[in-house]
Amino acid sequence: MKVLLVLTLIFSAVGAETMCNVGTTLVRPEACPGGVCTSPIWKAYTGATDQAYTCGTCSAETKDKTCAECTSEEGGAACNVVVLAPKDAEKFACFSHSWNATTEAWQPGAEAVRCPALNGTAIICNSPSKTATKDYVTGNGCGPCAEAAKTDLTCLECTERRCNSASALSFLLVPLLAVIFHVL
Repeated sequence: MKVLLVLTLIFSAVGAETMCNVGTTLVRPEACPGGVCTSPIWKAYTGATDQAYTCGTCSAETKDKTCAECTSEEGGAACNVVVLAPKDAEKFACFSHSWNATTEAWQPGAEAVRCPALNGTAIICNSPSKTATKDYVTGNGCGPCAEAAKTDLTCLECTERRCNSASALSFLLVPLLAVIFHVL
C-alpha cells in the first residue's frame, strides 16, 4: 500500500506544471517552464499599465515601472492574477487635449475621461499651456504634469474635477489680462 502511495506521489509530481496567465484582454492559464510570470501594474491616474500577462521576465526598462514579476508554484495556480483597481479606488474626470492643426492650438476633448485614483489621492488634472507647441507630449489629462513640463511652463495643473476644460481654464486669462493692463 505504501508503495502505491509513493508511486502516485512521484507520478503526480512529474505531471505537475507551473502555470502563468497569458494574454492581454482575455487572459487564460498556460503551462510556463520556469514559472516566472509577468502582469501589468495598477497606477493612480492611469489605471492598469499596457503590460501583457506573459510567461517570462520583465525587461530591465519596464520592471517595477509598468511590469510586475511573480513566480508560480509547481502544480499551483498562476501567480499573475488579473490586475483590477484596488477596492478603495475612486474615479474623477479630466479632459484630454489634442493639437488642432487648423487653429494651431491645443483643445480639450468634447468628453471628459475617467481618471482612476486611490482613495485619498489628490484630484489633479493637467493640460498644455498656451506656450506648449504641437510637439508637447500630453497624456490623458489625469494627474500631475511631468516635472520638465512644469519647469518649462508648458503644462498647467488644477485640482478640481473637470477643471482642465477650455471654460475652466479661462479663469487664468482674467488675472493675466489685469496684470498686463496694469503693467502697461
